[in-house]
Amino acid sequence: MVKRKIRELAVTKRFSKAFFIFIIISIFFIFTPHLYIGAGFTSNLLLAQERYKNSHFGIQGAIVNFPDEMKEAGIEITREWIVWSKIEPEDDVYDWTEMDKKVRQANDAGIEVLGYFIDMPIWARNMENPKCNRTLKNKPIDACEPKDWNDFKEFAKNVAERYDGKHGYGKMKYIEIFNEVQGFSEMNAREYEPWLINGYQAIKQGNPDVQVLLGAVHAPLDFNGGKAKVQKILLTQC
Repeated sequence: MVKRKIRELAVTKRFSKAFFIFIIISIFFIFTPHLYIGAGFTSNLLLAQERYKNSHFGIQGAIVNFPDEMKEAGIEITREWIVWSKIEPEDDVYDWTEMDKKVRQANDAGIEVLGYFIDMPIWARNMENPKCNRTLKNKPIDACEPKDWNDFKEFAKNVAERYDGKHGYGKMKYIEIFNEVQGFSEMNAREYEPWLINGYQAIKQGNPDVQVLLGAVHAPLDFNGGKAKVQKILLTQC
């Protein structure tokens, strides 16, 4: 009985000592943060602040109707559709009118342009592939297997070259290879991979200076194959 009491007293004493040390350390952290933040945290904070300075305040698709308002609001970048079916409604038949207007208005307002491909034309689709016959909200899905990859490569190259800032049509600084392809195109990573490879090569051929972007994905870790396939897509682009 006596031994048990001694053990309990010893445990209580150790707990009290540990609790006292915890209180002292907590007070130290609260009143002297500059001593324990550390160089690593400080450097990361400074890096984040520097990145914030260089970040862009952007908006999606309003340049045609609100160029002055966007400039006044401090918008620095606009994300605009590159509608393949409108620009090239038939093979090798081009109408750049709408795209030219978007790029020109953005440039005149001092706003950078991020363009992204949407709406693959019917003539370019391999309709023998059942997926090319699918619809989403009563419209054909955004993109599917092409009849000939050269059709897409030619279109992507022409877009990049036209808007390189050297041909009088304005400058598109970024080009994104479609958007949310799991949803709008019902693609998985394996199906998207050749779009990235062919698109990147063609875009860089048209304008080596343009920045090529991976299409935005929603729920990337559930991209019909998980994290490994997302990593493969990112490596493919490089």
